[in-house]
Amino acid sequence: MELFNEILSLVTKSQNIKDKNDDWVIIGIVDNAEAQLIEEKTGLNVAGFSRMIDVSAIRHAKKRHPNLEDADFCLIPLIVSTYDKIEKGDNELSIVYTKSFENTYYYVEYVRSGRKRLAMKTFYKTKNRDVNRGF
Repeated sequence: MELFNEILSLVTKSQNIKDKNDDWVIIGIVDNAEAQLIEEKTGLNVAGFSRMIDVSAIRHAKKRHPNLEDADFCLIPLIVSTYDKIEKGDNELSIVYTKSFENTYYYVEYVRSGRKRLAMKTFYKTKNRDVNRGF
C-alpha cells in the first residue's frame, strides 16, 4: 500500500512541477527469473536493474493520453509483474508490457544501462471491445 501512496504522490507532484525531473519512485527490482524472461522476449539483459517512474514520464503520459486517471498509475507494478504480453518496443532499448483488465494497459519502459534502471517511457490504455455487443 505504501508503494501506491508513493506513486499517487508522484502523480500529484507531476501536475504541480512543470520544469523539473528530479523526483522519482523506485517501484521494484528485476530479479533473475524476470530478467531471464525479459531477455528471452526482447534480447535485453536487465538483470539487477531497478524500475523507476519519474514526474517527467507521468507528465508525458497524461499529456499524450488524457484518458489516464491518477489511479491507473498505481497499476504499473501489477502490470509489469503479471503482464499478458511482453515485447521489444519500437526503440531497441524499450520494453512494452500489455495487460488487460476492464481496459487494456500498455506500459513502456526504457533501458538506462548506466544507472541500471528501467525507466517509464510512456503509459496508456485502450477500452476493451465487447465482441458480443458488436463494438
